[in-house]
Amino acid sequence: MKQIVELLSSEQPLYLHGRSLSSIPTRYLHTVLNSLDRRCILIEDLHLISSISQTIKANSILLIISANAPYEVYAPIFKAAKENSATTILLSSNRQTTLTTLSDFALFSDDKPMTYNDTDVNSRIHLLTLVQLIIESVSRQLIN
Repeated sequence: MKQIVELLSSEQPLYLHGRSLSSIPTRYLHTVLNSLDRRCILIEDLHLISSISQTIKANSILLIISANAPYEVYAPIFKAAKENSATTILLSSNRQTTLTTLSDFALFSDDKPMTYNDTDVNSRIHLLTLVQLIIESVSRQLIN
């Protein structure tokens, strides 16, 4: 967590990605970081983040928030970012994901998978709590 906070407090280019329900904590993180004058770019579109990961500059930071973290969706993005020497961070509820082998840092929440009529209805409340803890720590770094 400390290393992630230091990265998010740095001046390195920062890209944030979350889609569907995971876009809620991602948007929140984006809004607060920008209000603290920590400039970052929010990308919710999967095709766009895939394209950006292939051209991302070295020393950039790519943070992906995904409750389920499906390997087949995000592995190419993490691989491309690593090939371009970007630092990758994963925030997820899926402790079983093998994306941790591709990301530089990973933090996990305790959100339980919940579906209704084959639709993901997980509230992401624990991911939001994890994001809030990160925000509190980053704000202390940026203000001091």
